[in-house]
Amino acid sequence: SAAPEEPVALAARALEQALSTGVSPAPLVVRLLPMQACCPASVDAVLESLEGLLWPLGNAEAGEDSYRVELKQRGSVRIDSKALIDAIGGLVERISPHARPDLDCAQMAITIDVFDGTACLAVLPGWHRLHGYNLCKA
Repeated sequence: SAAPEEPVALAARALEQALSTGVSPAPLVVRLLPMQACCPASVDAVLESLEGLLWPLGNAEAGEDSYRVELKQRGSVRIDSKALIDAIGGLVERISPHARPDLDCAQMAITIDVFDGTACLAVLPGWHRLHGYNLCKA
């Protein structure tokens, strides 16, 4: 099985290529959202899985201290959005006390996609620079 960072590296390479050449390597693909882990759709399970994926954010001077949480839910089994986002904020603060949430120009995104009771997670660096991992905008 792939290491958790491999899907992120693959997506970042495709986005970097699109940025540098102006041509998408996959013209029919709109957004690349790699998934690094899956777990039951509960606040506790998501936090436990994210602990293994998160790393300390960089310094504020270089603009590497910002993050955002992207949560999408489909199906009938859902997580309380506010409780989850608040809990993730607490986890990020514990790992990186200087980190700050930023909805406009975040350096990193924590993505959670919930599909009928399963949460798929990723920690994606370069979120703003790579246009939210959107190939059409890269």
